[in-house]
Amino acid sequence: MRARETIALGRPLPHPAGRLVLGLALALGGCAHLPAWLSPQPKAAQQAPPPPVIPRAREEPHKRKPAAPVRPAEQARPPVQVASIDPHSLVGLTAPAVTQLLGKPGATANDQMSLVWTYAGDGCVLKIYFYSDLKTADFHVLKYSVAGADGAPLADAAPCLRQIQSAKNDDRG
Repeated sequence: MRARETIALGRPLPHPAGRLVLGLALALGGCAHLPAWLSPQPKAAQQAPPPPVIPRAREEPHKRKPAAPVRPAEQARPPVQVASIDPHSLVGLTAPAVTQLLGKPGATANDQMSLVWTYAGDGCVLKIYFYSDLKTADFHVLKYSVAGADGAPLADAAPCLRQIQSAKNDDRG
């Protein structure tokens, strides 16, 4: 035998016609029965697993969104009940506290030592006198006065305070 007719492993190759028969047999029989010296190197299977099958949720027919609730026509607000203020409770309050209680005054006047705020109600006028505290430099109510529309002093300041507070609450609403 000649050297050409041997393969690298040292085995003799079959006759050329036998090679043809061997090739056809391999082609028809598949590669599973190849001799070890002819079989190709197996490749590692690096195939990704198939994606998981997720069942579809049963589709519901389109639902109609509920209509927004119909608001009834704006009803007139009931009158706000105003708690009575004891006029003596004003004494000692700071200017911001009085503003929160009665609102902004209709008029203000500055004296060298005092500050006077004037509030007008129906048929009455309330004047609040603030004086500076020498220790803190804050203004505090020291006294008040209530007069009627004619300027005469009124004995009871509570009704006038209620009117002023009601007017303040009406302005907010």
